[in-house]
Amino acid sequence: RLRELGPAGFTLGGCYLSVKAGRLQVCRDWGAIGAAVPVRPGMRLLWDRRFLLEIPASPDSEAGFTIARLGERGIRSLGRDPDGPAPETGDAIPIAARKALPALWQGERLAGVPHLGFGPPVAARFRPLNPVTSSGFTVAY
Repeated sequence: RLRELGPAGFTLGGCYLSVKAGRLQVCRDWGAIGAAVPVRPGMRLLWDRRFLLEIPASPDSEAGFTIARLGERGIRSLGRDPDGPAPETGDAIPIAARKALPALWQGERLAGVPHLGFGPPVAARFRPLNPVTSSGFTVAY
């Protein structure tokens, strides 16, 4: 089925599978991510069972913020190349993976995307509740 659909891809079990440049991409299905979560200053939370987030304790973080998926609306709000490199690493993050990133929202306004270097300094670390391996792995260069 992937060969037939190519870059169009499909969802399966909370994942989005596609083929790009002959490679299989498996990303979180951004449509399967739950509702927005209200946040408070100084709060720590595990969002979408994948990201450990730390909300800054600054006074401007008290203005009705929520954490939710970036999604298509957030991609449009950024107003830049959605497939371009992430500012903090220079790595290209596939558009399907970007849509599933945690984003800080204030009502309907996109206020920040920690992984893309946009908005207030929210710490966001990938710490999945159910990692692929139980003991981790080493990457050698």
